[in-house]
Amino acid sequence: MPRPAGAPASGVAVKSDIVVIGAGQAGLSSAYHLKKRGIAPGRGFVMLDQSPEPGGAWQFRWPTLTLSTVNCGHDLSGMRFSEAVDMGAAQVQARVAVPQYFAAYEKAFGLPVYRPVRMTVVSGRGEHLRSKRTGATCRPAEASTPQEHGKARGRSRRGPISGQATAHQG
Repeated sequence: MPRPAGAPASGVAVKSDIVVIGAGQAGLSSAYHLKKRGIAPGRGFVMLDQSPEPGGAWQFRWPTLTLSTVNCGHDLSGMRFSEAVDMGAAQVQARVAVPQYFAAYEKAFGLPVYRPVRMTVVSGRGEHLRSKRTGATCRPAEASTPQEHGKARGRSRRGPISGQATAHQG
């Protein structure tokens, strides 16, 4: 499994308090705000994404979907879309522009993403949640998709609680 720069070598357990599943708009926003709250990537949180490159499903949109035809996209906190993508270019394909924006955002804010990682199961196990992913297992104290932020067992509405996640890469 490809790893972010500075990440431990394959086969080494990664311990983290929070696991963000998905590095699309919601996942990137979650990671940005975790970091802004002083939670460091790595020990504080890890982000897992199914796609091999930034951009998620946007990479696979049809070529005729351009920025002029797509419904309004929203800037992520801290970086305008226009800072990463030339909005003046005629007929910019959304499947090129959105991944470019997501990649620039990850880099600008130092948000490491483990790719490609496909989550297969998240289930209760004692005090913790256990999640399984292809090629690896992770035992996070908290695991949720960004859409479930604040709803996972062990998470208060005021923010993350302390816990431990162990991700075995392999």
